[in-house]
Amino acid sequence: MTLSRKIRLISSYPYTHQTVVRSDGHGKELHHYLVERFPHVGEKVSLYREYEGLIHVLRDGKPIVALKLNEAGLLAGDTIVHHVPKMIEPNVSDEVMILEELPDIVAVFKSATMPMHAGDRYYKNSLHYILQEKGYEGLRIVHMLDAVTSGLVVIAKNKEMARERTKAFEKSRVKKPIGCGFKEVLMKKENTLSTLLSEERICI
Repeated sequence: MTLSRKIRLISSYPYTHQTVVRSDGHGKELHHYLVERFPHVGEKVSLYREYEGLIHVLRDGKPIVALKLNEAGLLAGDTIVHHVPKMIEPNVSDEVMILEELPDIVAVFKSATMPMHAGDRYYKNSLHYILQEKGYEGLRIVHMLDAVTSGLVVIAKNKEMARERTKAFEKSRVKKPIGCGFKEVLMKKENTLSTLLSEERICI
């Protein structure tokens, strides 16, 4: 038996990202700091981008040649600008559903593997970006679900409601029941249901 789910596929695209150097990066070489901040990219890729001129640093608003920074080191507050000619994001399941919409709030179902907002390898495959694609502008996330967790997300449409709902979650005035289970999918083989084909965790 074959199970299929909708997958959101994003073509590669050019992407420029800015990162402000934190205090723990003060004095470090550029590529060492990049490897620590973005381990999923890898040292080889970071070095390649430096040598290709795809990474530069702004200090007090003025650009500095990236290779020269490996001699003097970064300063806290520097801005690292990365340009990725072909950004490739991991695929996510395409299962965002609007469950209910009120004047100040929208309730959304988010599938597992999808992050709430942009970060690391995800931008267009984040919940916030997908909702923007659906025409929802200015949304404000008031509570979080892990990327690997599916479930209901309540999102505010304006600052006032975001402030009110955030306080409610912080003071535990909102109940968030969490349940997890395992759905076993069996494959028929030689007239016996004996082979466990997959195991999917479902949390709500």
